Amino acid sequence: MTRLIAAITLTLMLPLAALAEGERLSEGSNEIVAVVDGTPITYQDVIGKLDLAIEVRTMRQVRRIPDNVSDQEIERAIVYSQIEVFIINRLLLNEARKVRADANIRESDVRALIKQERSQKGIADGDEIAWANYLQEKYSITPSEYRDRKRTEVIQQQMIYVMAGGQGAVPTEYPLSVYFPLNVSPKELRKAFNDDRKVNKNATQIDYRSLKVVFPVNAAFGEKRKLFEALVDAQGRARAGESLESAAAGLKILEKQMGLIGLKVVLGERTIAKSQADLDDTAYQLVLSLPERGGISEIAGMAPYEENELKFEGYELLQLFSKREGEAIAFDDPQWQSTKLAELQRAKLDANIGKVQRALLKRAVIVPSRLIAR
Repeated sequence: MTRLIAAITLTLMLPLAALAEGERLSEGSNEIVAVVDGTPITYQDVIGKLDLAIEVRTMRQVRRIPDNVSDQEIERAIVYSQIEVFIINRLLLNEARKVRADANIRESDVRALIKQERSQKGIADGDEIAWANYLQEKYSITPSEYRDRKRTEVIQQQMIYVMAGGQGAVPTEYPLSVYFPLNVSPKELRKAFNDDRKVNKNATQIDYRSLKVVFPVNAAFGEKRKLFEALVDAQGRARAGESLESAAAGLKILEKQMGLIGLKVVLGERTIAKSQADLDDTAYQLVLSLPERGGISEIAGMAPYEENELKFEGYELLQLFSKREGEAIAFDDPQWQSTKLAELQRAKLDANIGKVQRALLKRAVIVPSRLIAR
């Protein structure tokens, strides 16, 4: 997970550095910026109806970009970051058509998702005018267009999990071009235990606070990526000595700007947990991973959960102030093995998703390639 976060952080830094020497954006032009499976992708395809002026202002606030970096440089970085998301989503749809996975998405499932979104926005069933007005104001699209977009997002979400091993072994008759199995061997479990041996002790009197980013499981890949990148930025700032409130300010800005239904940035109060019983498994593992004197944890994937008939997942990190260490945990402790196995599987799924994305990007020709952090 540490290497994954470092790689993503480096990817975030590269576009602005590479783009500093780039030409001014061809404002509104329809130049070809990539070719995917023989199909050209244009600048306008990538930005769609994105309000770049708002995105630039948000990026400058969230990432605290200095004034000596121009708006044009930030804009170009945003566009070329979006190219990767666009390419991955296009290829996921192509893969779905090959295995006819799109045929498995029922219209009733899509309607149920939209019904849940409407409910969260306080728009009653049957009030089509209010729903249409909301979509026009928020996305400048019609209800039919939004339904098609939501169905596409569900297909893409399903495919990336299938290709990353998240839904188990794939039948041999599935002609997927990319697939990474999701399995954790006993050897990997033992290595994780040995790696954590120094800090793997039962903990009590845990003085901590948490920072969570929670979103619906059906959120689009690009939305999840943006949130993860912002959390990595917050983690770095907290490790550099900023308060967790200050470090999380960028996430709070994104929470308002994205308008993603169900998105929550939760900054917990400083709390003392008397024992493991007062923490969920993910939080307790983060506590165990830190030394007795505390610090800022790695980022962990939260186990999916259901609330008000909606399914959520997210990312979490902890700030540990102190803890009281007890006896060392034995390798054959069933609770440790169960919790650690689930943690390793989530981490491997994250890593596999990254592998799928990189493998898909290799199938594209991006123009001009010198401007993109590959």
